[in-house]
Amino acid sequence: MNTTLKEFVDQYDRALEFRRKAESEEDFRSKTTKAVLISRFKLEEEASKCYTRTMFDRFQVEFKDSLDCWHEKTDKNCNTTEYVVGLSVDEKWKWCKVLYDESEEGVKATCECAKFEIEGIL
Repeated sequence: MNTTLKEFVDQYDRALEFRRKAESEEDFRSKTTKAVLISRFKLEEEASKCYTRTMFDRFQVEFKDSLDCWHEKTDKNCNTTEYVVGLSVDEKWKWCKVLYDESEEGVKATCECAKFEIEGIL
């Protein structure tokens, strides 16, 4: 086997093993600890059961910020409604545009910040 290829395979195996170990530790932490809730909202409680502790911690920061969010409807066409959404303390030019589309295929919401697509956080 080519030495360069063997080195690559060895490095790949080590990286994979490191990732498996980290996931195993995160799974253990999630199963053996209970999340500390900051509200009495059912959404937060359900998220604490679905996410790993690390992901829940990230969710919780966003959830807390969402309690300070405001929205304003800016446009409505057929099945699509456009909103701007942002923190109440921010100026409106910093707010994000959200499109809420309710059609026969189902409901779809997209936001120009793309946090769900990028980070997996609603």
